[in-house]
Amino acid sequence: MNEELLKILEENPVYKNAYYDFLEIHKNNHVKDSTEEQLAEFEKYFARDFLAGLKVGNIDRFEIIKGERITIRKATLDDIDFMGMVECDEDNSPWVANWPIGWRIAKMGDLNFLQTIIEKEDGTPIGIMIFSDMADPREKIQLKRIAIIEKGKGYGKEALHLAKKFAFEMMETDYFFLGTKEHNHRAQSVYKATGFTPDMPDPCTSFHITAKNYKRIEISAFVTIKEYLVGYKERLIPFLEKCLPESGRELDLDGRHSFYNDVKGYFRKFWCMFDKDEIIGTVGIRTIDNESCELKSLYLYEKYHGKKLGYRLAKTAVANAKMLGFKRIYLDTYKKSEKAVSLYEKMGFVYTENYNNNPVSDVFMVLNLNKN
Repeated sequence: MNEELLKILEENPVYKNAYYDFLEIHKNNHVKDSTEEQLAEFEKYFARDFLAGLKVGNIDRFEIIKGERITIRKATLDDIDFMGMVECDEDNSPWVANWPIGWRIAKMGDLNFLQTIIEKEDGTPIGIMIFSDMADPREKIQLKRIAIIEKGKGYGKEALHLAKKFAFEMMETDYFFLGTKEHNHRAQSVYKATGFTPDMPDPCTSFHITAKNYKRIEISAFVTIKEYLVGYKERLIPFLEKCLPESGRELDLDGRHSFYNDVKGYFRKFWCMFDKDEIIGTVGIRTIDNESCELKSLYLYEKYHGKKLGYRLAKTAVANAKMLGFKRIYLDTYKKSEKAVSLYEKMGFVYTENYNNNPVSDVFMVLNLNKN
């Protein structure tokens, strides 16, 4: 045994017990399949990784990636008890294995593995993720384990989005995959909902995403819709200047678009859609009378089309109009805006007469909110 490791073990009974306890577990599990030489070879590499794990695991807080509500950070030796508790949680234990302490320490020193902690904004740890194939991540990365103790709050989905962002954008992998047990229907549903494709011929237990598919679907992973604040104006105007020309229009703040100088005064409600800190879409509702309002300013960058984000914006406006007590919501648009017209039709809008004397628009629609 390495003299440095031997000294550490003699000075730290907890690590010593973890080291020898795991070697005994390994020997008992493999004694029939391994020769003494093979067991000795295993101990050689285990000792190397265990020593590296003690060094690597004794680090300060290191954040890997941050999301809207959670942060993924590298696990340390101080997290070992928590990680074991997560794996032994009654909701998790049927689906994930519990690593012995010695093995977990060794895997902290194994370049092929990355153990991480999922924690909330206040620093409270709520789960773990373990990645493998990290020694050469460009070809593939496996999400070997994900387990959350606060369930039903969407933390698992957000963690998966962050995991994909880490794999494809930070590690630039070509292939990201994971597996689960056959009857873990809840996990399988979450994987599908977050963009993973079931493998064939085993669609229940193996899932993957390729870099090509990630670029197609993942662009909206962290999109949020926020009600307009005055402080958003410095980002709103540049968005409108870039977005309106995509549909053949120009922003005219001194003329027909002057109301954007006073968003709060013109609209009853106005929302901005963000991808991280960038505004990528907008929608608003303007009061017509006590019973009617108008859907306005539904804009979305073209590169975000086809991902149901326009629907999310329109749905936000409709839902809030109903909550505000309006009975009808009107809109005007153009026949050439075929995608927008199709969206409105699917949402239940029907054609009506020109309700606002707009000489530019050639399509006028209304939605009865009492029926929705």
